[in-house]
Amino acid sequence: RPLPHQISIKPAGFGGQWWSYGHPSNPSAIEAPFDDQLATEGDESLIVPVGYTDIVSPRFLTADVREVGDRMSLDVYIPDQVTNPWWVGSLTLTVDIPSAGIHNQWLSQVELTPLPLGQWSTVEFSLPLNVMAALHSDLPGARLAVSSNVSTEGLRIDGLRMSGSLEPQTSVHIAGSPPEGVSLLPYGDFDDLASWSSTAQLELETERVIEGAGALSLVDLQGYTLLQSDTFSTNEMQGPSGEISLDVYISDPQPNPWWVGDVHLYASCPSANLYNYWIGGESLTNLFVGEFNQLVFSVPPEVLAVWEGSYHDCSISLAVNVNAGSGVVQLDRLGFLETP
Repeated sequence: RPLPHQISIKPAGFGGQWWSYGHPSNPSAIEAPFDDQLATEGDESLIVPVGYTDIVSPRFLTADVREVGDRMSLDVYIPDQVTNPWWVGSLTLTVDIPSAGIHNQWLSQVELTPLPLGQWSTVEFSLPLNVMAALHSDLPGARLAVSSNVSTEGLRIDGLRMSGSLEPQTSVHIAGSPPEGVSLLPYGDFDDLASWSSTAQLELETERVIEGAGALSLVDLQGYTLLQSDTFSTNEMQGPSGEISLDVYISDPQPNPWWVGDVHLYASCPSANLYNYWIGGESLTNLFVGEFNQLVFSVPPEVLAVWEGSYHDCSISLAVNVNAGSGVVQLDRLGFLETP
């Protein structure tokens, strides 16, 4: 089991996922092989091939890194016989946390030629402040890459871990919106399919839910889909505020992680001259996959003024735009964020 500050380099280091030679988006990427004869942590180490290779970790949640330091350490084994003793090679560490605006950021490079042969050595990479701050947050889709450029066979790496000045993780991961602080809109619990209509196939999910007895599943989406609520009275609205929250479940994996999709929210109250008024749109890219995510929309003052009035023909529309093959999209807990 990895120590609190370790980023596991194992055949299935993160939730059963694999390290790879090459970025997984590259069709030529393959699972990285392991050596069960040498290790510093656990029973296996990762084999470093000759030449230049990006050795890429699976995606992980930053909140799962239980301790964050100002450096990262890596154990490197160099065999007692090398092809070129005047240049063994080098290792470079990069980090990718797209939701923090960190895209394959170069951290530092270490030279392997000065290291002793026939034994394990520990090398260190300094972490800049922006990477440390991101690792102290609750963010999805973080990834590390050890880029190797070596001249000899037999190199192994293991024990990638936080080091230096270690501090406990300050963030806790919570899927979806917090359990309190949301006043549901009419039909916002999505418990009754008859209250919503769409050109897409709708199903009621009763096991994976955030609020109430069910969540609304949009099945086999092929792009843009509009979801329309039944009409309701503004008198049914509890505690209108300037922000609306919606929980959206994103399936894993996604066919295009660089653009997962987006959700747009519209309001109508014909008797108040409000027709499909665009409230706002939120991106689904760089969010947590395989779980619910909270989207927050700012309510324009003119819409809020109508909702605070007395009208009986109001409705909500949700436009969901995703890639074909994105899997099931689920919606739950649509409501006003309560003002502290």
